[in-house]
Amino acid sequence: MKVLFTSIFILFVSIGFAQNYKFKNAEKYSEWIMAYQENPEPKKLFAAFEFGATNQKIADAGGRALVIAFFGSIFRADSTVITDFYGKVKDSNSQNFHYGFVGSLWMANTAYSKNILNTYMQLESSKKYKSDGKEKERPYNIYTDSIKYASNLDLIWADFFATGNPEDIKRIISTLPVNNKISDAAKWSLTSNGIQYKKVYQIIQSESKENTNAVIRKKLILILKDINTESKK
Repeated sequence: MKVLFTSIFILFVSIGFAQNYKFKNAEKYSEWIMAYQENPEPKKLFAAFEFGATNQKIADAGGRALVIAFFGSIFRADSTVITDFYGKVKDSNSQNFHYGFVGSLWMANTAYSKNILNTYMQLESSKKYKSDGKEKERPYNIYTDSIKYASNLDLIWADFFATGNPEDIKRIISTLPVNNKISDAAKWSLTSNGIQYKKVYQIIQSESKENTNAVIRKKLILILKDINTESKK
């Protein structure tokens, strides 16, 4: 969700990137990640991956999991990106590149990403890195697995930031009827991102009228009210 992305990315320092692109500062990088769903810039993806995979402050803040979730969604949506990344990562001596790439392929969880992961793990350059065995487990499925923790919402938001898939927002909305920490987190993130991003606002607005659950419709109307109030400040 946005609050977690912001709290993590705000710690970042400016850094140079490959492919002749440099993010101006930490805040711009955060904005770029979260706004990718509105303004996709695929030519900058590897530069963003390099930043996310290698910056120690991201690791210290626990942000690499979110970076991996974002790029897992990118890989899931467009397998050609995997091919491009593979060519750049396979000959790298960076341990962080290795674990970032493996994690992103694992999160993508498609037939193609699994095949590339298997091929990549057989490379001599990859064998020197210790495997934690995680790639053999099944990753969280953002489309079908139950939303039991706030961290699950983070993964769904990461997918939305990467793809703009409206089903992600609808899944987050589906947690609203039960009053608990997850629904509170969902409400906050929907409000925050509804203020920031037009597409989020439009989906909330549509669901406030069309969702079959009366409780959800009522809560979304209140969220829209909060968004409109905050937007006028």
